[in-house]
Amino acid sequence: MIRLSTSTIYQSGLNGILKNESDVNYLQQQLSSGRRVVTPSDDPLAAGQAITAYQNLNMAQAYGSNRDDANNSLGNESNTLSTVVSTLTDVLTRVVQAGNGTLADQDRNTLATVLEHARDALFALANTTDGNGQYLFSGTAGNAAAYVKDPTTGAVTYNGNSGQRVVQVEQSRQMNISDVGSDIFNRATPGSNAYVASAAAGNTGTATFLTPSVASGGGSGNNFKIDFAADPVTGDMMYTVTTTDAATGATTTSTPAAYTPGEAIDTGGGVTMVVNGAPADGDSLSINTAGTPSYVAAPGATNAGTATSSQLTVAPGGASGNNFQIDFAKDAVTGDVTYTITTTDPTTGTSTTTAPTAFTPGDAIDTGGGVSVVIDGNPEDGDSFTVNPTNSASVDMFATLGELITALKAPAQNDPAAQAKLVNLLATANKTLSINLDNVSTVQASVGARQNELDALDTTGTQRTLTLNKTLTDLTQINYYDAISNMSMRQLSLQASMSAFNAVKGTTLFSMNK
Repeated sequence: MIRLSTSTIYQSGLNGILKNESDVNYLQQQLSSGRRVVTPSDDPLAAGQAITAYQNLNMAQAYGSNRDDANNSLGNESNTLSTVVSTLTDVLTRVVQAGNGTLADQDRNTLATVLEHARDALFALANTTDGNGQYLFSGTAGNAAAYVKDPTTGAVTYNGNSGQRVVQVEQSRQMNISDVGSDIFNRATPGSNAYVASAAAGNTGTATFLTPSVASGGGSGNNFKIDFAADPVTGDMMYTVTTTDAATGATTTSTPAAYTPGEAIDTGGGVTMVVNGAPADGDSLSINTAGTPSYVAAPGATNAGTATSSQLTVAPGGASGNNFQIDFAKDAVTGDVTYTITTTDPTTGTSTTTAPTAFTPGDAIDTGGGVSVVIDGNPEDGDSFTVNPTNSASVDMFATLGELITALKAPAQNDPAAQAKLVNLLATANKTLSINLDNVSTVQASVGARQNELDALDTTGTQRTLTLNKTLTDLTQINYYDAISNMSMRQLSLQASMSAFNAVKGTTLFSMNK
């Protein structure tokens, strides 16, 4: 017979009560918190997996917040660029209107005023800020205005830096949430091989040029300069094409060719251009690359003749990318006009000049760099034309508008040379602003592509968040049906333990002998 002491019996009953109370309290904690794993010791494996899932969930939510910020920034940029596109489209319409030969000086002054307002609007758009007061287009220098205007000259210059603002929108994806202003308003589309023609500032002739033509195979990428000079013997207007190699910077100049107004001058670099009018001796045109297979020709600013350029053509094999200048000279004895072509390499700056060539108005002048241009009219001794690809030419939107406004305000009525200069500048501005418009549209498309990517990442992120939440629920959340059932059982067990303890507590030797 085993004898149990009274203390042992009491302790055993008390332990049973305390165990049931502990179980009830634990179940109450589970029910009140809704969690199956209240402490890591409850299920160490599930607790460790839950910590990992919770960290991943926090990261997914942080990436989602970053994507919201990125979408807001890109949305602001997209809206701004849409307005820029609309404004530039209107400006190009005004440029075409300015080329109407029936306009008087007063009419052109009115157009200049309209373009001044457009330039101010573009300046304000370039300095757009986000909701936090940060300038959208100033790179990483968000506190500084992207563009500043000289109070004296009115020149607009980029004031930001070239840094990109990036946001981590996914674990392995960083995204640019803005674009650098100079990449929007001051350059051609990356990869473009377009050419912009311009006239030398000192051109005195009346030669004008048409938009350079690029051969189907694309320009060579070289820059070209067409120089006009009168043949010292015959006096015929001649031109030379100087080609600047884009890779080496070396320059070569063609032999002088006779200038024929209205005929295409072939730069020899895949680009040709028609020049009309009469270039003066020493006049020149530049055709500089911008990135697309097209060149732009421009007369020298001091051209005195009536020569104009047109039909700039790039050879099927492509242009060299060099710059060309066609200089005209008139022979002091015969009065024949000859031209030389100076080719300038944009990399090294070295140049070569061709021997004088007799100029025949309307004939194509081959620069020798894959570009040819037709020059028509009567260039004066010293007139010149440049044939350059636009990556060497200025494609600054604000500078182009400034030059255009100044030209429209200058009197040109009843002045053939001034009118030729205006025609050339309008042609250069039209090409440059068209390149600007293409570039802005390309950036706008890039912004839209990034927004589409954010939408796709948001869809993936939402699915990942749902999966992680389910994993956390499976690992840590309580099953209320099981918990309530267990709670009822533990409460009954506790009540039974307490009843048994009370029964034992009231039992004595004397009560058992009754």
